[in-house]
Amino acid sequence: MGNLRLTSSSILVLGLALGWPLLAGAAEPPPGGAGLPGHMVQTVMGLAAIVLLIFGLAWLLRQVFRLQPTMNGRMRVLGGLSLGPRERVVLIKVGDTQLVVGTTPGRIQTLHVLDKPLPEDDVPSPGRGPFARQLAEALGRSRTSQEKGGV
Repeated sequence: MGNLRLTSSSILVLGLALGWPLLAGAAEPPPGGAGLPGHMVQTVMGLAAIVLLIFGLAWLLRQVFRLQPTMNGRMRVLGGLSLGPRERVVLIKVGDTQLVVGTTPGRIQTLHVLDKPLPEDDVPSPGRGPFARQLAEALGRSRTSQEKGGV
C-alpha cells in the first residue's frame, strides 16, 4: 500500500459502499411472515454484520494509516513544562543535540538550541519526579497496612 492515500471522505464512501447492501437487506421484511423467531434471527444477523463492518473498517484504517518507524531512541522527550492549559515548553534530544521547543495547539517552534547539552542525570525522566515518588510511597504504605489487617 505504498502510494494509497485515503481521505475521510473516501473512507466514508467506502464504508457506505460496503455497508449499503447490509442496510438495505435489513430493511426488508422476512419472507412468509416468519414471526418472532425470524425477527430475532434477522436482528442478531444484522447486529453481527454491523459489528463485523466496524471491526473490518478499524482493521483497514490501521493498515492504511500505519505509523512510520520510530527513530530507535535517537529522538526523545527529556522533559516539559506546562505554561497554560494548552501551551508547553519541551526539552527534546535529537541525536546529541538538545532543543527547547514551544508547543501550542496550532504551532510548534524551536525556542533555543542548547550549545552545551544538559546532563541527562539532571533531567528527570517521566515517572521519576516527586509526585511519582510520593505516590509510590503512599501505595507502598497502603499495601503494608492492608497486609497487617488495616484498612
